[in-house]
This record gives sequence, structure tokens and C-alpha cells, in this order.
Amino acid sequence: MPSPSPTRRKTLLILSQVYVPDPASVGQHMADAAAEMVRRGWRVKVLTSARGYNDPKIKYPPRETIDGVAVLRLPLSRLGKNSPPLRALAAVLFMLQTMWHGLFTRGLSRGRGAILVSTSPPMCIVAALVIRLARFGSTPIKFWVMDINPDQLISLGKISPDSAPARLMNFFNRWILRVSSDVIVLDKFMARTMNDKREVSDKLSVLPPWPHEDSVEPVAHADNPFRKQHGLDGKRVIMYSGNHGFALPLETLLKAAVRFKEDPRIAFV
Repeated sequence: MPSPSPTRRKTLLILSQVYVPDPASVGQHMADAAAEMVRRGWRVKVLTSARGYNDPKIKYPPRETIDGVAVLRLPLSRLGKNSPPLRALAAVLFMLQTMWHGLFTRGLSRGRGAILVSTSPPMCIVAALVIRLARFGSTPIKFWVMDINPDQLISLGKISPDSAPARLMNFFNRWILRVSSDVIVLDKFMARTMNDKREVSDKLSVLPPWPHEDSVEPVAHADNPFRKQHGLDGKRVIMYSGNHGFALPLETLLKAAVRFKEDPRIAFV
């Protein structure tokens, strides 16, 4: 079967502050989805940050093609994670730039395209809504929920449920949940939270994050240099693989480490 001609291909516009080769998880999953859509015959364009997520000193090429995906990296969209005001400013600048470039992305109207947006940063959803409005509501939005705010900020005690930022974020959350043609969440708990904000069961899919098996090669314990280097031969090793942050359940792991600290058969790494 011949591939669709460039003028007839559907267009997928992806808004994500992180994208490969940056190692941040959201960008890795976005890249997998983007490459698959290219394989299915879509024209895919990604708007992302020009600098590293964890290390803004890392600078990526402003334009490149990765696995058939056109990647456009925007300046001043990562100013580091140490300063909350600078982090917020970077998110606003990224949102404004994605709006501008999204408005001039061809192929999104008249049923020929779609917008895929995640919650990195949360303000991305505002850009997606503006682009959709500018095209008279004709462009479908696929909303991939990776984080839940303001719920996360409220749970951490950073803002109150009745604060202006919380009300504003919930307003945009309910708006994008209403207009999105598809809502993708990571687990049943996220699904319940989204339905509490607005009933979306008829267009909601649960899609857990997948492992990057293509880049992982199993190593037998006897041949594992990490075990040898750290004196872990013969031990059951418990490892936490993920971010360390206030919103993550590290307390369970730490309590287990304390409980088993005298057991020579177990090592927490």
C-alpha cells in the first residue's frame, strides 16, 4: 500500500516541554508515540524546549528530525528547577511560544490533524486550548495526563484549595477535559481523579507507562559488575528507580530499609 502523499497526510502537533534526547520520562514516552504516528503515515511536529530538563546548561539543536518527527526547540523555556519563580516564568514563555508556532502549523484544521498535549508543564493545556479556539474548535485534542495539578500542589501544602492559582488550574482542567476527544491517564486512580473533575468515562483510556525494553539488556547476577563493585553478591537488592521528590512515596521505602537494616541478606540501594 503506497504511503499518503505529503499534502494529504494528517498532522499531529505535540506540545511537550521535554523530548528526546533529554532523558526525562515524559519526553521518552512522547517520542515513542510520535515515532509510531509517523509509521502510521502522519506528519508529526513537536514543540519542545531547547534546553535540558534537569540541567538547563545542556542545549539541543533548534531544529532536527528524529525518527521522521520534525522537532522544533524553543528558547527561554527552561531556566532551571532551583528557583520556583524562574521555573514558572519558563513555563509561561514556553506556553506563549507554543501558541504562536501552533497557530501557524499547517494541516490541523478540517479534520486533517490533532493536538497531543501533556501536563509538562501544566500550562501546555492552555496553549492547546488557544490553538483549538483559533481554528474554530475544529482541531481535536488528545490530552495525556502525566501529572495532576493543582491537586499535587494542594497535597504538598504549596497552595490552598480555594486559592486563585488552584481555581484557575481547575478551570482549565475542566475545560480541556470537556473539549478533548480523548483523555489518557496512567492508572485507575488518575482516572477516578479526572472523573471527579469532570465525567469523561466515555473518552477515557488507562495507559500505564511502559518500560524501555529495547535499551535494557538483562545481566546474570554472577556477571553483574554493579553487584561485584558494591559487594552485593548473594544479596536480595531493593532499588528505587524514579524521581526523588516531595510528591513521591519514598516514605514506604525508607521505613522498609530501617526495618530490615540488620538483615544481611537484604540491601537497599
